[in-house]
Amino acid sequence: LLGLLGAVHALSRQESDSYYRAAMEAVQRALAIEPRLAHGYATRGSLFKDNLEFRQAMADMERADAFPGEDAHSLRIYGIMLAQARRFDRAMHIFGRVKAIDPLNPVSVEGESLVLAFARRYKEAEAASRRALSLAPYRSQPRRLLANVLLLQGKDAEARAEYAKLEANDYRRLLGEALLAGRAGNRSEALSKLKEMEQRYGDAAVYQYCQIYAQLGMADEAIPAPRRAVAVRDPGVPHIQADGFLDPLRKDPR
Repeated sequence: LLGLLGAVHALSRQESDSYYRAAMEAVQRALAIEPRLAHGYATRGSLFKDNLEFRQAMADMERADAFPGEDAHSLRIYGIMLAQARRFDRAMHIFGRVKAIDPLNPVSVEGESLVLAFARRYKEAEAASRRALSLAPYRSQPRRLLANVLLLQGKDAEARAEYAKLEANDYRRLLGEALLAGRAGNRSEALSKLKEMEQRYGDAAVYQYCQIYAQLGMADEAIPAPRRAVAVRDPGVPHIQADGFLDPLRKDPR
């Protein structure tokens, strides 16, 4: 939970670092108590990944997967990490295992939706997001995923309706509204939303600024953003290889 607070809800790099250190202390304590805890290695791998220590992250995930038995939490983290590395077939195989052992958990379906979106299987990702929402209508993550894949399919009106169901100052809603404004040709409104995000989140949302610039066709502004995101250890960085919102930048040699 501390890792989630640091990765998603922190409003500054300092706050995120504080949560990260506390989360790492907790998981190291768990592994000291039980060195064969697959869940513990998976959680530590997730923390390593959010801190951009990818080799340690993947090593922990492979270690967690090597233990006997099946742990849905561990497999979900592993599957998403594989998708971020564009190993989509392996990621979908992992989520097949997840759904077999934890089929009614909305988080399992959310994870599948994210993997499908990274693989550019947007229609299937949309269906998975809707399935997750049918299991847990109160959760914001499948709502955000649904809005994103609708937008990536050009279903702007439907995407707008889903973003509007998120909290008004949620960075995921502000991101969506900025992208929709850009789609409508209103660059000034899109940049105004980006400014609003910067004022509230500062360096905690650098990756999202990159997504906005990329979608606005502002490559000169977008290209430096990942370097800045790495410098502040933005947990969005692991998405870079697979994120559909960054596709306008992929032919740029920089």
